[in-house]
Amino acid sequence: MVTKCSFAEIALQFDPLVKKWLVNYRLLRDYDEMYQIALIALWEACQHFDSRKGAFPAFAELVVRGKLLTEIKRKKRYGDQHIFFETLPEIAVVQAAHDLDMRSLQSVTWLSNREKLWIEEAIIKDKKTVIIAAEQGVTMDTVRSWKKSTLAKLKQRLEKQA
Repeated sequence: MVTKCSFAEIALQFDPLVKKWLVNYRLLRDYDEMYQIALIALWEACQHFDSRKGAFPAFAELVVRGKLLTEIKRKKRYGDQHIFFETLPEIAVVQAAHDLDMRSLQSVTWLSNREKLWIEEAIIKDKKTVIIAAEQGVTMDTVRSWKKSTLAKLKQRLEKQA
């Protein structure tokens, strides 16, 4: 156990550091959940701390950062295996892309060839980013940029129609 401080005092003392880690690891999307995980990790650090082995701040940093990184990896693994509609900007945008069949897709002039390729591979053929990148000989970031620009153009097109 730490010293005679209560956990509330310790949480208050480490609050700026926890928030810094959340920002550094870009965990703002799930901020509340990740903040809670960090607080639980800090509490566990308080429970398992042995003052004979070193200083509490260093131990707490290792435990909290370790829990955050473990959670990031867990979410990434889960995200790689499951697709969520919330990861896409809007369901209507994806539906609009899906409604473009191969014949009408080739006649679209407001999309680049790479954007058309992304629609064909990701939406119509339902391929994952990693597979598209490998087949095209580009990085996954490149395929993600195709996706981003395609969805932005589709969204803009839908807003003009509405």
